[in-house]
Amino acid sequence: SRSVRCWHGHSDRSEIGSKRVSLVTCGVAVSSRADSLVDALGWSSLPRPWLMAALRPWPTDGPRRDWERQLRADLTITLDTTPGTLILLPFERTSDHALPDDLGWCEAFAHSLSSPSRVKVLNARLTPEEMAGLIAEGDVVLAMRRHAVIFGALAATPVVALEYDPKVR
Repeated sequence: SRSVRCWHGHSDRSEIGSKRVSLVTCGVAVSSRADSLVDALGWSSLPRPWLMAALRPWPTDGPRRDWERQLRADLTITLDTTPGTLILLPFERTSDHALPDDLGWCEAFAHSLSSPSRVKVLNARLTPEEMAGLIAEGDVVLAMRRHAVIFGALAATPVVALEYDPKVR
């Protein structure tokens, strides 16, 4: 099994999604840490393939306003027609009620899908290295979060980046 280990520059926060974490250089290393993390989460027996989805709430106006409904429809079709597990990976967690929180949004999104029993939401707080390792365990990554795109690419896991913001292009 493979996982990705990233080395970070100086930071006073290690939470993924923090704007103060700077990715300086990265290297890919094989490790059993991801396997033990998957075991600790109780996910080792989840059906494969694993679609790792780093999604986020994103309020928009205009023609793109319907993105969430369309994504829900597309993922419902995927769950209805293919085996495996959809794993939602919330990156940003905040107690500031003015900012959207990925975890709450992911939980609500999971319950709105046609097969919520085939959807898992990561509710543990992971270090960037653990999140990279977990993403490396996936079979494909669907990402609105830039670091999920980077981690998937480093692990040679196929990545589909949803372009909602120029930084994800």
